[in-house]
Amino acid sequence: MLAKDLEPNMREIIEIRQEGSKSSTAKFNALINRTCADSRIRDNLMYHAASTGRFGGKGFQPQNLMRLVVEFAPYLPRTIAMIRDGVDVPGFLAVLRQWEQEYNAKKRKPG
Repeated sequence: MLAKDLEPNMREIIEIRQEGSKSSTAKFNALINRTCADSRIRDNLMYHAASTGRFGGKGFQPQNLMRLVVEFAPYLPRTIAMIRDGVDVPGFLAVLRQWEQEYNAKKRKPG
């Protein structure tokens, strides 16, 4: 579809759908599904999961998130709340742009 000549809004919808279907977004679904009523996530580590005796992850595994996601971690609770409340796409994108501006402003500040 993206190879066709589309209206900008339709192209944006298809691109957003494509981004949302990536396997990396499954991590956010796991995060939402494993969040308890008190906004905490439990039972994500399993002791002695490998023969080496190291801890292993199960369910949502924050240790496997990309660095960028870790930097945006402070925004996750608000993002989850917006998704649960049924935010529409334009509203969600507007908030994301606002957060991106805040993040970039903080990043530019020295020290």
